[in-house]
Amino acid sequence: MILALVAAVVLHADPVKAQSFDFDEDTVEVSKAEVAEAAKAKSQATSDEPVISARNRTKDEIRKAMRDALPAFKECYARALTDNPKLAGKVELKLSIDPTGRVKSLKLGQGDLKDPAVTSCIEKRAKAIVFAGADVTVTVTYPFVFKAVE
Repeated sequence: MILALVAAVVLHADPVKAQSFDFDEDTVEVSKAEVAEAAKAKSQATSDEPVISARNRTKDEIRKAMRDALPAFKECYARALTDNPKLAGKVELKLSIDPTGRVKSLKLGQGDLKDPAVTSCIEKRAKAIVFAGADVTVTVTYPFVFKAVE
């Protein structure tokens, strides 16, 4: 897996104890071997509810938690590549993390990956990420670019 990330993060804090982080996109590349593995796993029952934890709510820890979730997101994409090997595109996640560390809300932002099964799978797995509790609500915008590689 090759990841490309340029970290240009914007932090907005206001008196109501809220933070907002905007991330530049991560590129998620899936090889033919990973597609073959996904095709094999496609017929087996797997959990769609991984739990991934971050230690705190700094931008680096949020980035780490999102990257820890990459294998789950990658699996969603790799399964779709078994049916559509040319599938590629961007998925932007906009999520709000409440003080308990749970994803309170999640919606898709701007993106061009045209496969509802993939985006639905990614949404489901992103909602399962659990961050450490904090005194603030955090809003995160995190884009991923998915593409198949040789």
